[in-house]
Amino acid sequence: MNMMRKAVFISILYLMLSLVTLPTSALTYCGIVATQSGRLNIRSGPGKAWRVISRASKGSALSIVGIHDYWYRVKLNNGKIGYARIDYVSNGTCSIVATETGRLNIRSRPTQGSRVISKAAKGSALRILQWGTYWSKVKLNNGRIGYASMDYLE
Repeated sequence: MNMMRKAVFISILYLMLSLVTLPTSALTYCGIVATQSGRLNIRSGPGKAWRVISRASKGSALSIVGIHDYWYRVKLNNGKIGYARIDYVSNGTCSIVATETGRLNIRSRPTQGSRVISKAAKGSALRILQWGTYWSKVKLNNGRIGYASMDYLE
């Protein structure tokens, strides 16, 4: 992404997040890890001095629940909250799981009767490879490819 588009996106997102006082779940966006190589350190606070609590692979999706200076506050798919440097997260094609309760079944094919290959927690981020009318092709953060019902994606 060119620097001007990224700066505009970050400015708009920062403005939106700073003006709105809603529950964290209402402020959730998603982004794609865009490191040059390797993994992105997810830290316990907004700065390099904070300890690394997790690492996110290049191309994986993150739920963005806030912003602090040059750091996104992110919710990992395992439920942990951490901070990721804005420079390494792009606004790629992803979606947030919006189930009422429980977890969303990720299936091997775009049909209700196909085998469940994984489950995605409510509020977790999924990378969208291909949008569909009823099903979307998704890439899980572990690299597996599957299908998620559009009824449960924001």
